[in-house]
Amino acid sequence: SSGVRQLEFHPSRPGTMMVGRKDGVIAILDHEKDMQTHSMDIGVNPVLGIAWLHTHPEWAVVGTAHSGTTCMVRYDENKPGCMEQVRLESFAKLSSLSVNCTDDLFMASGFCHDVALYDTATGRRLRMLYGLHQHFINISRFSNTSPHVFATASFDCSCKVWDLREPMTGCHPVSTFTTDTLNVMCCFSPDDKHILCSGVGVALQQFSLSHRAPDEPVVRRFSVPTVNASTNYRRSLYLADGATIATVSTQESVLRLYKTEVPGRATGLIDFRGMLSRRCGCSAEGLQAEEYVQSVRSHPSDPSVLAALLSTSDPHPESFVSMVNLGA
Repeated sequence: SSGVRQLEFHPSRPGTMMVGRKDGVIAILDHEKDMQTHSMDIGVNPVLGIAWLHTHPEWAVVGTAHSGTTCMVRYDENKPGCMEQVRLESFAKLSSLSVNCTDDLFMASGFCHDVALYDTATGRRLRMLYGLHQHFINISRFSNTSPHVFATASFDCSCKVWDLREPMTGCHPVSTFTTDTLNVMCCFSPDDKHILCSGVGVALQQFSLSHRAPDEPVVRRFSVPTVNASTNYRRSLYLADGATIATVSTQESVLRLYKTEVPGRATGLIDFRGMLSRRCGCSAEGLQAEEYVQSVRSHPSDPSVLAALLSTSDPHPESFVSMVNLGA
């Protein structure tokens, strides 16, 4: 998994993961056997968007940074090696892709104030949703159970929830949540009752959507230790059962775990310090760079399995995927 920039577990095929590299190559990995089975070059820019289809397990949507090259890609698990691709209309400065739960639609967002909505069956762009935020939309995510509902998280310090059945204008979301900092990542809980937003430094907030208990607050803040760095970008998500949150940041080598109902203290911590130096066959001093956790993904069905993307802070950083089994 050398040179990986993005990763996503397959939603239904055990042991399968797609990764996107900094050089524009995507690959299918068998993370249980630690081997690559398929690969394809889709461009020269880093792959930032990967979204698997749910009802067609051999297909995914992928996209690259800068040029916004966007493709439907297909692999055959019975035929190791190459993959197929279908080029779609690009989305410049792309940073995020998401497919809805029925595979009818997918959307792209990035370093602009707008979201592009595509028809999955034809690959055709259906419409642009303009001016949803006042700053860049770093990430957009469809909900897990409704094909019409999605969330956008922006550098304007807000996270908004939208319904495609309602008028789509920037001033009329279904819900708007004000966050403590600009937003790096957001995601729905598995049951879609909450949305988790993470930003810079200690900014990690869980917002309740509809039907919360009478004594449940609208927002919960998690007690994340402070790191004095203005570029400490945080990424966080729910594990498969929704009871635990995993969070990482770009100025630390640790992954922290919190119970969603007990945000006051971490219930677990994994320190990856030194893993990259051992992987590269050199000492920590020889690596000449700080190691950190760039991103994290949770297994779609097993709450004990995670994948952490480890990287270094030097001009030519190393990066590898580290698999985590909390039950081991």
